Amino acid sequence: MDRRTLTEGFALAECCIVILLLSIFTALWLPVCELSDTDYYTFPDSYLLYQSEAIKNHKRTDFETGSHHGAFNRKGDVYLAETLTFLRGRKQIIVELGGGRLVFR
Repeated sequence: MDRRTLTEGFALAECCIVILLLSIFTALWLPVCELSDTDYYTFPDSYLLYQSEAIKNHKRTDFETGSHHGAFNRKGDVYLAETLTFLRGRKQIIVELGGGRLVFR
């Protein structure tokens, strides 16, 4: 037999084994790696949306985003100043009393 005919399917089998091993390692690694907390990135958008609705409608607006809640008066001022902690204490968003500005740390 010719040497070429004996090894024709070897490249396909080798690729299948490599893809199988990569998928197994990825499936085992993903639960271990730390995924970022999406609330940290989505909170400012929804916060500003509720604040602008309070200003536009000239009435008190309550909001709730994830586990955080509060209220704006008709001028868009926030009623509660607080520090929100995300990503296991590594990132913070500070809501200032009055104008309701957000400070990122």
